[in-house]
Amino acid sequence: MELEGKSAFLTGAATGIGRAVAELFAREGANVYVADINEEAGKLAETEIRALGLSVTFVRVDVTDEASVRDGLAQVGSEAGRLDCAVNCAAVTVQGARNRTGDVDVQTFDEILSVDLRGLFLSVKYEILQMGETGGSIVNVSSGSGVVGTRWNPSYVAAKHGVVGLSKAAALDYADKGIRVNTLVPGVTETPILAGIPKSVRDEIETQIPMRRLARPLEIANGALWLCSDRSSYVTGSMLIIDGGFTAQ
Repeated sequence: MELEGKSAFLTGAATGIGRAVAELFAREGANVYVADINEEAGKLAETEIRALGLSVTFVRVDVTDEASVRDGLAQVGSEAGRLDCAVNCAAVTVQGARNRTGDVDVQTFDEILSVDLRGLFLSVKYEILQMGETGGSIVNVSSGSGVVGTRWNPSYVAAKHGVVGLSKAAALDYADKGIRVNTLVPGVTETPILAGIPKSVRDEIETQIPMRRLARPLEIANGALWLCSDRSSYVTGSMLIIDGGFTAQ
């Protein structure tokens, strides 16, 4: 049990990759806090994971609201006594975001950065404060778009590159305090958000990946587990890329 007795705060954990992380961490012995703005999905995740006999609590958190993030982490401190690890998965995309840079409106740009970068900053800030002098591990989820440029998605690319930079800065700031901060870089992953895309589009995506398939959520979650476990005790300021070889091209 890699995380036995540890407490974990996971943003964006009601669905997708975050949901897989929540269940895996709970199976590995962690006291898991599922933090998400989606109350219905969050409570369902709580119910399903508890049904496995595991420890999980849903906390409604809006990562764009500083008070909401602060209060969510205060609840962890009050109930669990300490915060040992955190995985920040919360991210959005919005209508109109997939456009050329000159055609993206400012409101769309701001909306994406408010969750994907500013929201992540708020999460990291209060996770660090909650960890205090006891140390811990923070994993920030970026994307292949945070490592290489991609067309028709400037807001998301900017935000995810920002995640990488913020993670490195925080890692350097707190390395001497025993707080490790790393970036997880997943490739395109089998999540509900892909359910509606045409098969032709999916096939085209897969042909661009050297391993010729999408990632499974558990494969990404396993990376987060390693970064939060004691097995990665000398790893900070790094990127763990799990993308089937896509960014190696």
